[in-house]
Amino acid sequence: MGLLGGAAVDAWPRKLTAAVSQAVLGLVAFVTAALVAFDLLNVVSLMVLAAVTGLVATVDAPACALLGNDLVPPDDVPSAIALGSVVSSAGRLIGVACAGVAVGTLGTAAAYAANGLSFLCVAAVIPFLRPTRARPPPRIRPPRAGTGSPVPVPATGWPSS
Repeated sequence: MGLLGGAAVDAWPRKLTAAVSQAVLGLVAFVTAALVAFDLLNVVSLMVLAAVTGLVATVDAPACALLGNDLVPPDDVPSAIALGSVVSSAGRLIGVACAGVAVGTLGTAAAYAANGLSFLCVAAVIPFLRPTRARPPPRIRPPRAGTGSPVPVPATGWPSS
């Protein structure tokens, strides 16, 4: 499914795709919280929720990764990828620790509700992100008389020679 998810992300607007996928993941967390709170969670519903989460994640992961790359200048993309990996790993560790505290103090349903809220917060922020502008392509000077080939010109202006 990853191939189809990546193709979908390439075909759809990244910001919209990331925001909608985050909102759907939040909805899944809220549904899980409600099922747990009303003691209606069973194996079948858990498997359906897991399948929906997996399908959405095949679109969400590449959409968020590519959106992150769009937010920094091209020269900073490798650093942004590394920082994104660190933040993701730290989030997985800190999230599990916070969930353990929430389950111990407020119950399992509250932990799922907090998870749903975290997804909705991300979905609410995504529309306000501004991708960096791509560098303009180099201007092409008309060919010199007798050469027949165009001369690339730096984006800062005409060459001095």
